[in-house]
Parts: sequence; C-alpha cells; structure tokens
Amino acid sequence: MAKMRIALITIYEIENGAGVAQYIHRTAKGLREFGYDVKIINGDGVLPLRKMHAARLTVERKMNKPIRFPSIRILILKYRMWILKERVRRAGPFDILHTQDIFATKAVLGLSKKWKIPLITSFLGYTISHTLADGKATEGDQYHRFLSQLEREAFYGANAVICMDKSRVDYIKALGLDNAVLVPGGTDTELFKPCDGKGDYLLFVGNLLPEKGVKESLLAFSEIARDFPDLRFVIIGDGFLRTELEAMVSELGISGRVDFLGYVPNEQLPAYYARARLYLLPTIPTMGIKDGPAYTAQEAMACETPVIVSDVGGLSELVQDGENGLVVPPGDVGAIVKAMRRVLTDK
Repeated sequence: MAKMRIALITIYEIENGAGVAQYIHRTAKGLREFGYDVKIINGDGVLPLRKMHAARLTVERKMNKPIRFPSIRILILKYRMWILKERVRRAGPFDILHTQDIFATKAVLGLSKKWKIPLITSFLGYTISHTLADGKATEGDQYHRFLSQLEREAFYGANAVICMDKSRVDYIKALGLDNAVLVPGGTDTELFKPCDGKGDYLLFVGNLLPEKGVKESLLAFSEIARDFPDLRFVIIGDGFLRTELEAMVSELGISGRVDFLGYVPNEQLPAYYARARLYLLPTIPTMGIKDGPAYTAQEAMACETPVIVSDVGGLSELVQDGENGLVVPPGDVGAIVKAMRRVLTDK
C-alpha cells in the first residue's frame, strides 16, 4: 500500500530561522514517524530574489524603516507565489496540501481543487496587522487591500485552519468561518533539551521588528548591566530595526555587552537556548492584535531556560506567571527589569 503523500508548503526561507522554520521541520519529523511520505516545499532559493531581498534589507537598515513601493511588493509576491505553485505542481500530486502562510495557501488553492485533495493551513502569523505595524503598508492603501483580499481567499479556501491558541480561533470566527481547529503547538524535546551548565548571557531569537520588544529588552538590560558585569545579551535574528538597535546599544553604553549574531543555522539554535541564563520575549500588541505563543519561547522552555514574556494573546496561555516563567505587562521596562533581577538572583 502506497504511503500517503503530504506537502508542507511555505513561501518563506526555512533553512536559517527559529519559530516557523522549526515548526515546519518538527511537523515533518512527526508525520514521517507515523509513516507518511512528507515533502517540504518553499519559495526560497531564487537567486535574483535573494539578491533583491539582501539589497532591500541593506537600504531599510539605513532608512530605519521599510521600503514601501506597494506595486513592486505585490508584483514580487505574485512572482514568488507562482514559483511556489510550480514547485508544488512538479513535485505532485499529493494526498494533502498543508500550507504555513496565507501566500502559500493562495498559491496552491487551484492545485487542491484540480487534484481534489484537502488543503489545510496553519495560522502562524497575523500577516496584515504585522505589515501595518512594521510600516510596510498603511490602512486602506494598495498593499493593505491586496493582503486583506488574499487573506480572506486563503482562509475561506482552506478546508481547515490550524490555530495554536484561542485568540487565533476567535480571529477566524470573526471572519464568519467555522473551519478553525485548535491545535496547541509542540516542541521537539529530542532537539531542544537541557544541558549541563549555563552561560553568562540573556537571549532573544526572532525578527528585529517593533512588536518583538527588543528595544524594551535592551533598555532593561542597560539597567541591570552594572550589577551583573559578566552578563551579555545575545540577539539572534535580523530585520530593518537592526541599525537603530545597534545605535541604541552604543548610546546606552553597553556596546561591548551585546552581540548581534544575525541569522543562525537551525542546528545551532538548541545550544544557544540551552546555555542561556534567561530568554526574553516581551512582545507588544500590534494594531490591536495580540500575538500568539511564540515557538521560540516554547523552545527555550524545553531547554529549561527561564522565560520572560508579555501578557498578550497566546503567550499568556503558554506561560503562567511564577509557575513556568514570568509574565510582564507589554512595554513595561520597569517590570522587565524586576523580572530579570528575580531570575538572575534566584539560586
């Protein structure tokens, strides 16, 4: 009997990254253990697009804000979606298509109908609200309208939308849909596990965007740096805020204490989590949306690394204050400082 073929599909790069990338690899591993034939297909690796992305990120760092040009953004996205669809078509047919973002979902809607197979999508990020919060679009502009229509078509076209927390289920229901399925995310505990001994550093892993609370984390670190002279702050990830954050570190007088590592290969991430004294994710709500539980926080917790998160959305479902981590009000630097001291002085 032939194995059921399942395609895990995303428009994003998955080789170097935490969170979503780890979720995809973890899902593939679990399905393969159940005997399914799983193929991961993504829209990355097109050399001209990689060069354009690198050039855009360089310019955005200098400008300290995203480049708009909505028509160009839309054109590039449509091209990437077409490439992704063609990769899935050539690799198919499959028995199930499982997408990880609204762009991938929209790209393969036609294939799911042509092959007469289920299309399942994982609701991993609030694409529209984050795009508005990061300044890549403004309410009602061309890019915002494009994303709104695309999201609606994606969620309406999916047979099921996997949601990792209740806030995402509510979001789907607010669209008038009843295809949301609550499936809390898990972590590969064979990969993310404790190690002997901790290093002298705090850790953040993720995109360097306003809603991630990296600025607030740096401000809090500057408040405690003198009291913990050997402590460092390791930041893994990249984004248009990096230049501003590096300048901020210099202004705060902690340049020699903060390491911006950029993207780190997936296989190296567990060691960083396991040896960290503390993991920080004081997320800030964006455009009225409270983000869901970050996989990075789950990965840190699996390594028995203490976590400090904000009291927002699914993060507050994941972390119970004082039990399996510390929860602070979003944007409250003083509360982050207090939580840091509590963890670092707890013997």
